[in-house]
Parts: sequence; C-alpha cells; structure tokens
Amino acid sequence: MDSAQAFTFAGERFKRNDDSAFLAWGSTGILYGAGGAVGVGATFEVAIIWLQTGKIISATAVASEGGIVLLGMSLTGWALILMGLGVLAYSGSAMLTPTALQDWAEDCFFGKANRFDTSAEEEKALFKALKKSSQTESEPQIKYEEKKPSDANKSSPVNKSAPASIKYP
Repeated sequence: MDSAQAFTFAGERFKRNDDSAFLAWGSTGILYGAGGAVGVGATFEVAIIWLQTGKIISATAVASEGGIVLLGMSLTGWALILMGLGVLAYSGSAMLTPTALQDWAEDCFFGKANRFDTSAEEEKALFKALKKSSQTESEPQIKYEEKKPSDANKSSPVNKSAPASIKYP
C-alpha cells in the first residue's frame, strides 16, 4: 500500500518536472515494494517449512531449518532492512516535496514558471493553495464579509470600466 502511494506521489512530481522529488518518491516506492515482497516471501517460507517438517518455527529460526539465506540473513531480516530504508526514504521524499503554497509561488508571475494568464487565475489558485495548506478543513483561514454600501456611499462614483483582472503579457 505504501509502495503504491509513493509511486502516485512520484507521478505527481514527474508531471511538475520536479526531478529530485520524483526520484526520491520512486526510490521510496521501490524500497517499500521490495520489502513487502520479501516479507511475503518470508511468510510463505515459514508456512512451507511447517508443511514439510510439521514444526511451527519462528521467522528467525527459518535459517536453521534450511530456509533461504542471502548474505547471511534470512528473508525476514532483509524485509525489515528494506522496510526501514523505505521509511528513511519516505522522510527524505517528504522533505523534497514542495507544499501547495510553494508550488503556487513557483507558478505565479514572480516565480519560475509563470503559468497563469491573468491575475484572477493566479488569485484563484492562491486561495486553492491556501485551502490545501490550512490546518483544519472545517474552519477557513480567510473569512470574507460582504459589505453592503451605506446610503451615504451610494452617490460615490464607481469606475465600471476598470478590468476585473489584469492580463499578463
């Protein structure tokens, strides 16, 4: 499961051309996948020895009963090492992955990519990134109050020709 999640994150970073995070998440997925596969193999190995000998043995005693040993360790040991390395790689991958606000900053007018055509698109993406970055989903970080014009301000002129959004060159 963790392997599939890591590969999903790798795909997301690949789409954004973030090579370092893509490689980190890909490595995490490989380590988790290999650790899981070896762990399943170790489980089957214990079951096969039980069926052959009739003895119920622990995973650590598999090597003494004729189980598979690679470089002096049983499959269980390798599974634990691979999963541990996967956890370390996960931590490194998480540190290399930018937050939603960092992605927005890279995409905005002053960032590297400048992916927005208008200021309205940029502002909409900002509020979307702020919502993703909020600590609690139930309470918005920015609250808007719609102000109705008072009778005193009704006579004030409003520039109706001003654009609703700035168009970027």
